[in-house]
Amino acid sequence: MRLHITAIEKAMDGSRSPTEMFTRLNRRWYLSMSARWNREDVIALIQQTIDDYPDEPMLGQELSSDIIGALDGAGYLSIFGRTWGKFGRQR
Repeated sequence: MRLHITAIEKAMDGSRSPTEMFTRLNRRWYLSMSARWNREDVIALIQQTIDDYPDEPMLGQELSSDIIGALDGAGYLSIFGRTWGKFGRQR
């Protein structure tokens, strides 16, 4: 078990749906303007990443890292999300 998680993972923690996850990340400015304009695409990307995950779709360290990687790869993370969001925070 990790004692530290990143700020962006902390924002995602406790989300019950891709829509709620989008809202949490958007509220904290971790998503880019492109993500805000393409809300449905971002939610679909989050859902696809959860569906492609080999284990049960519980939000854990590995799944949240996969979601962050998918968002970053698609250009949906803001500069703030790519920098400050990746610093560790205590649980």
